[in-house]
Amino acid sequence: MDHEIRLGLLIKFIHNAIKKDFDSILKEIDLTSSQFDVLMYLLNNQHKTHSQRAIEENLMIKNSTVAGILDRLEAKNFVKRSISLTDARYKRITVTEKSKEIEKKIHQNGDRIEERLTHGITPMEQEQLSGLLTRMLNNFS
Repeated sequence: MDHEIRLGLLIKFIHNAIKKDFDSILKEIDLTSSQFDVLMYLLNNQHKTHSQRAIEENLMIKNSTVAGILDRLEAKNFVKRSISLTDARYKRITVTEKSKEIEKKIHQNGDRIEERLTHGITPMEQEQLSGLLTRMLNNFS
């Protein structure tokens, strides 16, 4: 394996390529990757009531970081914060129509990146790769 690229480095190169592609999409819709993560969490869990603490716990992000992200998302009209109906100490966070409108675009671009990533790889190979990568990730748990 002296002349081949080490596996960890290859995974890093793939990550960087995906990130570069996805960052250009996020730039078009005026989001950073951190803002995107929070927004996607909220969009994927619209059936739940959200507080800042729930976001902190579910995304494992510090309070001050989540506060700043939510400030920027609210300024860009992606989320709205309001006083909780059940506990006035908490602010309820909801996604706006603007967020719902870009959700489809985000998913389409995610699908496009996934197709590009798996081009020329059979479904069986994709399943094997997914299993192997999951095992590798679990080695760090």
